[in-house]
Amino acid sequence: TNKYGLSVDSKSDWGGIESLPGNSNTTKVWRTLSKDEWVYLFNTRTMTNGKTRYSDHTNGIRIEGQNYMGVFLYPDDYNGDVVSSTMTWEQIKAAGIVFLLAAGFRSDSSISLAGEFGYYWSSSASGSDNAYYVRFYFNHVEPDNIGNRYGGFSVRLITECK
Repeated sequence: TNKYGLSVDSKSDWGGIESLPGNSNTTKVWRTLSKDEWVYLFNTRTMTNGKTRYSDHTNGIRIEGQNYMGVFLYPDDYNGDVVSSTMTWEQIKAAGIVFLLAAGFRSDSSISLAGEFGYYWSSSASGSDNAYYVRFYFNHVEPDNIGNRYGGFSVRLITECK
């Protein structure tokens, strides 16, 4: 179990690795989030200041002169402002805010719905051919979808903070 009391699925396809290639730091374990962790981030948790858990910018937000489409996830103890075009990436990173790009998905040799939808795999399997994933679009988040494992969705690696 992790610090949220959630169990990491033992049937995961990409549960964790000690380090990434070229990274000499072997004390951190990199892994993907489980279905329960995605549900926790988007649906279950509450922030100490009562503000929203995330802000959806699938319609776009201009940061440092470029337009980005996706979702910003705020830390549980965050008490600042919602991400706006007046912020820099350095300020966003320093606040512990995570950005998930609305990258769409890959199907065969083409990319579909880029800039409109975000699809991210979880590490949780659902039977032998399927796995759970989170999908977001137009201020709507579904953190517990099931899809065929061959789908070309994004993977977001995380490591536990110490």
